[in-house]
Amino acid sequence: MTVRTVDDLAAVRDWLSGPRATPLVIDAKITSFPSWVLAHSFAGE
Repeated sequence: MTVRTVDDLAAVRDWLSGPRATPLVIDAKITSFPSWVLAHSFAGE
């Protein structure tokens, strides 16, 4: 599933309220705010 807006979270709510027979995999791309923590985490420091 792809989540780009709050409305897209309905699929996550459905998964949480269901039997959870399959895993929920999250592949996150954070682009809306800069973070010095993330910059240093992935810079190998």
